[in-house]
Amino acid sequence: MVEITLTIINNSLMSAYEKSFPLKKEGLGKGTPWWNRRLSLLQSWLRKLFNRAKNTKKTDDWKAYKEHRKEFKKKLRKRKWETWRSFCSDITSTASAARLKRVLSKDHTHHLGFLKKEDGTFTATLEESAELLLQTMFPGSTRTTSHSKRDVADTQPSPKDWAVGSFSPYNSPGVDGIYPALLQRGMSRLRPILLPMLRACLAFSYIPNAWQKVKVIFIPKPGRQDYTLAKSYRPISLTSFLLKTLERLSEKEIRETALSKQLLHPNQHAYIQGRSTDTDLHIVVNRIEWAMENKLFTLGMFLDVEGAFYKTTFKNIGLALQEHDVNPTLSRWMAGMLRNREVPINIGGNEIEAVVGRGCPQGGVLSPVLWDTVVDSLIRLLNDLGYHTIGYADDLVILLTGKNADTVCKIMQAVVKIVEEWCRRLTLSVNGEKTKLILFTRKRKIGTLQDANNI
Repeated sequence: MVEITLTIINNSLMSAYEKSFPLKKEGLGKGTPWWNRRLSLLQSWLRKLFNRAKNTKKTDDWKAYKEHRKEFKKKLRKRKWETWRSFCSDITSTASAARLKRVLSKDHTHHLGFLKKEDGTFTATLEESAELLLQTMFPGSTRTTSHSKRDVADTQPSPKDWAVGSFSPYNSPGVDGIYPALLQRGMSRLRPILLPMLRACLAFSYIPNAWQKVKVIFIPKPGRQDYTLAKSYRPISLTSFLLKTLERLSEKEIRETALSKQLLHPNQHAYIQGRSTDTDLHIVVNRIEWAMENKLFTLGMFLDVEGAFYKTTFKNIGLALQEHDVNPTLSRWMAGMLRNREVPINIGGNEIEAVVGRGCPQGGVLSPVLWDTVVDSLIRLLNDLGYHTIGYADDLVILLTGKNADTVCKIMQAVVKIVEEWCRRLTLSVNGEKTKLILFTRKRKIGTLQDANNI
């Protein structure tokens, strides 16, 4: 029944969308913004001077043409600069500035193709490249589909229109092609059949077949030197916004119930209302400045949990939800959502498909709160032991303060062992390339740090 209802909703939305907005031939656009009538007249006069010099072959005519061409180029550059400055000055919203930044920073030279393997050799075919991406970004995946039996649950969600309205109208859709705007505009008619379907999905921990299809886009990570490596790309998962609506409702339920009682550690600053990178940096800087004012050493270790979102096992996610007393019905539904993901990877027409074996989808609504519950145990453990730790998602900062630099280094060795043990237990690892050690002090002479190289 859920599958039939979802098919009716999808077909109705797409049919109404296609009839309301039929395909049209793309127009020519608005033209060149900096071009005006004055430049057009100057260009016309320049063409006349060129034709005259070409016909007469006189030195004076060629000289006049070159001088006029120089003046024309000067005015053209000035006009371009003035138009660009005016365009930038008219940007008043953060969204417009962010869109401009993405356009300017986008590098169109990096395309997925033949990739370098760990042994230094390159993939021989595009299908092999797709297989390498699958193994790197979705470890534990299998090319066969399996559907487990689903347990019947005992609670129902209470969907609200705000969940659908929380998405930007024209965010990239999933495989079904349904934009949030279609749901937002048609909510009054969809509500009578949409809400019972969402309740049934949650109650029976059921993930419709159409929601299991995940569209994956690989985005080049900025600043990488070698784009033949699979890890130089970030996999962004685009799922159905009907699924994301239920994810949004589930996230709200978790934050208002489980996480309001079993709070995340206050030193976690990611994906939490009222906290951000600014609050994270403020705490780090304040602690370092306090130590400097008191003539103390502060050793900071900045580390990144490698593949935090796509390497965390389903079992560890479930245990973290259980530790935070998340409703079992929600936990079962989220487990089904994570396990029943079919990921197609297409490179140059060569496509492979697999069922994901671990991790959370990057770009998913629930992924941030799921990772927060997982890493909370590490942040809590280190802070309870007296090692000041601040987290922002998968990035952690550990600050140790003391009078003796060598002693601080010895203590940091013990901290590293704790982090390694936690990662080993959760089958994760720390990214060595991104891990940095910095000693903060105003002292000119530090002396030889015997244990710094052993960290």
